[in-house]
Amino acid sequence: MRESFATILASGVCIASAAALLGLTWVERLRIRVVATCVVLAATLGVMFVQLFRPRAMGDYSVYVRNRDYFDERFGHVMQFQYHLGGALVRGFDAGYGRTAQSPGEAFHTLARLGSLLFVAGLAVLALLHRFSPQVLRYLALAVAAPPTLLLFGYHEFGYLPEALSALAIPLALVGLELDRNDLVLAGAVLIGVGAALHGFGLVAAVFLLFVTLVWERNDVRRLASRVVQVVGGVSFGWLS
Repeated sequence: MRESFATILASGVCIASAAALLGLTWVERLRIRVVATCVVLAATLGVMFVQLFRPRAMGDYSVYVRNRDYFDERFGHVMQFQYHLGGALVRGFDAGYGRTAQSPGEAFHTLARLGSLLFVAGLAVLALLHRFSPQVLRYLALAVAAPPTLLLFGYHEFGYLPEALSALAIPLALVGLELDRNDLVLAGAVLIGVGAALHGFGLVAAVFLLFVTLVWERNDVRRLASRVVQVVGGVSFGWLS
């Protein structure tokens, strides 16, 4: 019952935020669009921080935190290849909370909030880069209303974390391809690599970007080779860093 209520409430917040952002596309005064967009994003983040899905059992979370010894065995000494950055963050948060019996759970609470913060901050950066234009506000509305965004309301796992960065990385790289901006393509690729370090599912975004690059630059072999190096190199750098 509690989970159903949380899902309905989180869905309502996403829909309301998306509707508000879409409504702002018809506002002509830039200052009003800027202030109202920041208010909508801040309100969305505030509800995300409440962690409506703060779980009792969710994915492998209940296994990770069932006791202190298992957590140490899972995250203490062995690097988990599929989410090496996510695991390192959880381990660091756990240490910051004093490595108590409750600290693994608190570490996952903090990781979930970090994912929410990165997602909303990325949308704010994207809006700023595009001067809060109606076009970018429509993208923000789409990103907020997308079903996977519900996971950012307190889901305690690693698999969804790349989404927090992909919401900024993908449009950044695509705009870079369109405008022939090497810096934007590299920035997007690096962010995708960091997302893949949080969890290997982020490699899906990397494959998508590589495919789009191959199609976009297909008529010029030299430019294609340069772009592929940028994308592969940027993703690799982000993943390794």
